[in-house]
Order: sequence, then structure tokens, then C-alpha cells
Amino acid sequence: MCTGGMSFTLLPLVIGGLVLGGALAGVLALSLSRGAAAPHPGVGAAQLDHLGPWPAQERTRLLAAALLGAIGAAAAIVTAVRFAWWPGLFLAGGIGALATLLAALLLRVPEPPSAPAHPSSPGGRPADPRQVVKVAVVGAVAVAIAGAAAWFAEPRPEGGWGLPHEQVVSITHEVGSPPVITHQPGFVSPWLGWPDALLALLLAVAVALLLGIALRRLASGSLTDDEATDRHLRTQRTQALAGVVTGGMLAQVGMLAFGLGVQLAFLTDVAPVPTENGWFPAVAVQPHATIGAVAAVFGVVVLVLAVVQLVLAGLALTRLDAPVDVGMKD
Repeated sequence: MCTGGMSFTLLPLVIGGLVLGGALAGVLALSLSRGAAAPHPGVGAAQLDHLGPWPAQERTRLLAAALLGAIGAAAAIVTAVRFAWWPGLFLAGGIGALATLLAALLLRVPEPPSAPAHPSSPGGRPADPRQVVKVAVVGAVAVAIAGAAAWFAEPRPEGGWGLPHEQVVSITHEVGSPPVITHQPGFVSPWLGWPDALLALLLAVAVALLLGIALRRLASGSLTDDEATDRHLRTQRTQALAGVVTGGMLAQVGMLAFGLGVQLAFLTDVAPVPTENGWFPAVAVQPHATIGAVAAVFGVVVLVLAVVQLVLAGLALTRLDAPVDVGMKD
């Protein structure tokens, strides 16, 4: 075990991470809002009124899917706390994203009042494949973090997995003799092991595949005879569903990085030389503390981005039945 000569405090780093995360979140929100506000000429109240209650029913369906996903994530957290199944805490975001997609696929899509006889959507492809790629990349990052944690983990005698480290159990110091610091093997926990990393991999693959299927269904068929109206509705639906799923996967990455990083950042040992007052100063365990501090800051940034992504998904849901009058002239 290697120890450094200066102690770490995580508070300034977390504050810096919040500031950086807020700046990045503002940039993301601005870019996505500009993309969402792209004009769809010819889409007005008349076209959407022709659909009757369909937009409100579809918005309710997608909102119900998002709420069921949130319930799934909360159930994973409760299970982690109640039964000490800590992977549920780290992987709650992915579990919520999977629950959202399952609900969106199983809940019946409301029938429009008069669907055209001919399809006008792209044949068999997702409305926006970039959404699937984005979620797959975020899932791959989550798997990489879980795999890196599992690489150094070992099974604990009392169950579960932990990161081995030497912890101080006693300090003996007699006048005129050097201090004797006794260590014993211990574990940093809660931690992730190989079964948990495999679960993270399965979650990432399942979420990416189900998102592709869900987006393909949202892009299939036509609701009206007007292509601009269909394109407007497809864009809002896919942004809402993909936004919720992306937010859940970002939350998983943030919780993995922050939850594991904080534990590393606060690992300390005892300096072998006492101070003038007779105290043995605590020093950070290196390189664990540095790696943990960086991971914790990264986790805070990603958690902020996850919240912004979920808020933008909610805004996309509220705009589902709102007409876009840009480009319309009398």
C-alpha cells in the first residue's frame, strides 16, 4: 500500500464538478432545445385537431411508461438498502430504463381516429438511429466502470464483493521508540464483482435492443395524410422516450462513478511520524484517493446531465400535442 503526504478533501472537487456539470448541462440543454425547436412547416392546430384525443392519449401512455421506469429504479434502490443487494443501488438507472422500455412496448398504442391506408414512414428503420447509438455508448461506459471495479474486487467472507485494502487497527507508541502501526486486511464496500459487471452488460445490451425496437414501432405507419404532421409527432415521441432512457443510463453511469469514487477518495492511512501535539496525522491512500476524487467529480457531472436529460424528455412530452406554426403563412 502506498500513502501520500497530503490529505484529500472532496468538497472543493465536488463543488467544481457541480459547476462544470452545470455548464455542460446548459450547453446540452441549449443544443437540444434548438434541435427540438426545428420548424416543421405546415404543422398547425388544424392537423393536430384532426387526430382528436390521440395526442393526449399517447402522451399519457409514454408518461405512464416513464413513471413505471421510475418505480423500477426506486424498487432497485429499496432492495439494495433493505436486503444489502448493493448492485441495485449502482444499476438502478439501467433497471429503470429497461422498465420504461418494457412498459412502452407492452402498453397498447392508442388508435388514431382515421389512419391513412398507406404508410409514409421509413421502412423498418428507427426514426433516429443516433438515439440508439447514444444509449449504447452510455451503456458501454457503465459496463467499463463496472468491469474496472470488478477487476480489482474479491469476494467478502460475509458475502458480496469488496475492494481489498489494509486498514489500521491499532497504533502503539512508546517514548523513545518509533510508533508501531498495525494493519489488517479489510474491504471497501459496497462494491461490484464480476456477476454485477455481467448484469451491467446485460442491461446495456437489453436497453439498446429494446430502444431500437421501440423507436422502430414509433416510426412505423402513418397517423395522417400529412407527412409534416407525422414527422412532427414522430420526432416528439422519439425524443420523449429516448430522453427518458438516456437519462436513466446516464444516472447509472453517474451513480457508479460517484458511489465507487467517494469510497476511494476517503481512504486514509496513518502517517508514521506524530505531530508536535502527539497526534498521528491521516494521509490519503494513493493512488486510490486521486482516482476516487476524479471518478466522484465525473459522477457528479454525469448525474447533473442525467437530470437535464430527464427534464428535456418531460418537455418533449408536454409538446406532443402542441402545434408548430413556424413557417405557416395565411
